[in-house]
Amino acid sequence: MELAWLESFVALCEHESFTRAAQSQHLSQPAFSRRINGLERWAGARLFDRSTYPVSLTAAGTALRGDATFLLNALSDTRSRLHADLGELERPLRIATSHSLAVHFFPTWWQKVLSTVGPVNIQVLPMDTFDAYDSVINGECDLLVAHVDPDQRPLTGDGQLESTTLAADSFGPYSAVVDGRPKFALPIASGETVLTVSHGAAAYLGRLNDRILAATRGRYITVAQTDLTAAAARLVAAGVGAGWLLATVAEDLVREGMLVPLPVPGTTKRLDIRLHRRAGYVDDSRVDAVWTFAQTDMNVDL
Repeated sequence: MELAWLESFVALCEHESFTRAAQSQHLSQPAFSRRINGLERWAGARLFDRSTYPVSLTAAGTALRGDATFLLNALSDTRSRLHADLGELERPLRIATSHSLAVHFFPTWWQKVLSTVGPVNIQVLPMDTFDAYDSVINGECDLLVAHVDPDQRPLTGDGQLESTTLAADSFGPYSAVVDGRPKFALPIASGETVLTVSHGAAAYLGRLNDRILAATRGRYITVAQTDLTAAAARLVAAGVGAGWLLATVAEDLVREGMLVPLPVPGTTKRLDIRLHRRAGYVDDSRVDAVWTFAQTDMNVDL
């Protein structure tokens, strides 16, 4: 459960409208709805009756409201006391990123940062790509490391963020290896289908996968779906189905002989790994130091 979910819950209680509550938090309505849906999944119950206007609390929502307000106020008071005692620069530098980059890219890259910048206390916050963008736009995180499709309009909040490229990655099809050969073959002949492991349609990589397959999507039969890229890679390696994976995630399994890329023209997408910060950010010298390093050590292929 994320604190931001409770903040959005209280905002919706106050405004009784998804649109007005999203505006009050400077979020897009889809981003705001993801927070409410996430909280409801955590609670295991619907918190709002969406069939009425204005929206109203369910019994579960009513039970949560008082505790949520108390908890947010208590945490805000504690945070203020800590900042007064320690100073703003003593808090960790908050860095949002996807789960895959948090495991397969960030540690090695951050060690390079430290070799130049020196010791920096950080808090790495793995989260859904779209939520990560929201977190840095709204000041909940200081920096964002994310995949970007250079051929698509960036998810940077209409000029609210600036970015610099750290490395290149790719997103393409892979298969398990059986007796030294790919278990699944691509391309598939007309009229045939192939079993696949896929990311969820709401996930960043799931949407990218759908764009790559486009008109041929019906020929790929999804037999397993997950938003966790590392889990998708293991499912593909287990032979459950072919699947589109990030090179940064698949490379270790390829070296171990468990996965093999399927080099089919037009089915592999080049991606950038970029560092983002709020445009005109001047509040923290640590952000400036990391940003300066990133700009002098950019465009490294993985």
